[in-house]
Amino acid sequence: MVWGISQGLRNKYGPEWISGELNIRFNHFNINSENKKTIRYLLSENETYEITTQIEDSMNSHIENNYLTNSDKFSVLKYIWIKSNNETYEYRQIENDKLKAMLLLNSRELIYFK
Repeated sequence: MVWGISQGLRNKYGPEWISGELNIRFNHFNINSENKKTIRYLLSENETYEITTQIEDSMNSHIENNYLTNSDKFSVLKYIWIKSNNETYEYRQIENDKLKAMLLLNSRELIYFK
């Protein structure tokens, strides 16, 4: 029920929900393109650096939380940022490895998959 309400609010109010969902802060009004499946944000060099720092801090905090067992981590965390290569960070669902967002460092784009 709550999930349905949050989906409805997200659809009603738009992209301002995305930064909270991805656990990063950025200017969510700089939309480059949007369609039914994706929202693309063009980022400045400074924004890209700031988001990268936030993502790496998030990744490090998950590693440092050794007090949780693996089973607890899966029940607490639904999504996690991972570094897929030197130029790409991915925000994936832990349970089924579904891709929710990508940060492309080369093109300075943040892509959110609806």
